[in-house]
Amino acid sequence: MADADRPAAAAPPYDSRRQVRVLTALAAVLNLHPHIAIWVLYLTEFRDISLAQVGIMEGIFWGFTLALEIPSGAFADRFGRRLGFTVGITIEAIGVFIFALAGDFSLLMVSYVLWGSGIAFRSGNDGAFLYDALATDGRTEEYADRFGVIHAAMRFATSGGAIAGGAIAGATDLQIAVFAGFATYLVSAPALLLMREPPRTSTAGVSSYVGTLATAWQLFKRRPALRYIVLLEIALMASVPIQFLLFQPFLREHGVSLFLVGVLVVPIELSGAAGALLSGRISRRYGMRGIGVIAIVGVMIGLLLLAAIDHVLILGAFALPQISRGVFFPAVGAYINDRATSDIRATVLSVGPFGNALIFALVAPLAGVAGDSSLRLAFGVTALLILATCGPLYLLWLRADRQPPPVEDPGQASAQREGP
Repeated sequence: MADADRPAAAAPPYDSRRQVRVLTALAAVLNLHPHIAIWVLYLTEFRDISLAQVGIMEGIFWGFTLALEIPSGAFADRFGRRLGFTVGITIEAIGVFIFALAGDFSLLMVSYVLWGSGIAFRSGNDGAFLYDALATDGRTEEYADRFGVIHAAMRFATSGGAIAGGAIAGATDLQIAVFAGFATYLVSAPALLLMREPPRTSTAGVSSYVGTLATAWQLFKRRPALRYIVLLEIALMASVPIQFLLFQPFLREHGVSLFLVGVLVVPIELSGAAGALLSGRISRRYGMRGIGVIAIVGVMIGLLLLAAIDHVLILGAFALPQISRGVFFPAVGAYINDRATSDIRATVLSVGPFGNALIFALVAPLAGVAGDSSLRLAFGVTALLILATCGPLYLLWLRADRQPPPVEDPGQASAQREGP
């Protein structure tokens, strides 16, 4: 029989379970960063940058992330999830490498621009990849549990990286710890090679890049519940820059050594992992409505404790916002995924990180200035900000969620409304 007459070999079936494991491994490796535990101290103690300058740099960092969040999501929807990861990781790795070498403010800014741009290509893409992979086996109801495991793996990896970063910085210097962070991007290469693009359950909107953006925009216009839950997610993330930027200065202000800075990151990160692992179970018991209350109250209490008590023993209060956000984000990811088709999934999921980047760009400079003045003031003001924004948004979402979705909605028609 001639080769031309031979039947084409059937493509191997898509192994969704294996691909979820690959995605989990990739997420873990990309969070095994020794430099994350000491990066603020690297800038303030090694590069002689003030907290206010760090805050300004963070604002610019998140400004570039903001500019690329939704376009990068549309890029992944149009050209593939795997390519989106590859582009993002490559750009991010170059940024971190320059960050380790930069000896002046202008080069540090270049590194921040690249670092933030790379992150934009990854955020939102992971949730879209996971949901599409689960959809191949009809297991989308497992999304919150599986994303919770991925989030927990990230937090465990961050904990290990933090211990390594503190130990490396204590034994050598802060710059060597940053260089060690660059190595994790090289380690991620095998996971990228093993990653396979999940089949699309819907391809109606992938005819053009602009069409992908337009379809996602129409979805948000027609679904007020989707709009408000994403806005609530964004508002809740306003607590992150304060915690992320001021955690290390808080420890150093209370005389904690570099090594212990890395060690003390671990219980905070593991609290977020615990919240993520419990997210699916809590969601099934209390629903998205209960999780919203838990998240808002938990974040506020943690910040208020940090504002009220100036003692190193109140360190545990950093864990409350971490647990609360850990519970919230896998559940809200499932809620959004159930209401978006795969042709626009990464774009829709990028709207939350887009808003987060906007909040970070605005809040980080203020956090740096406030931190130079008073750490407790920064924590207290952020707690009031969370109350003033998240409370009204939660009530608006609650009202919208009780309304039936419009018939013409381009999202999945079979998506279930949440019960009371």
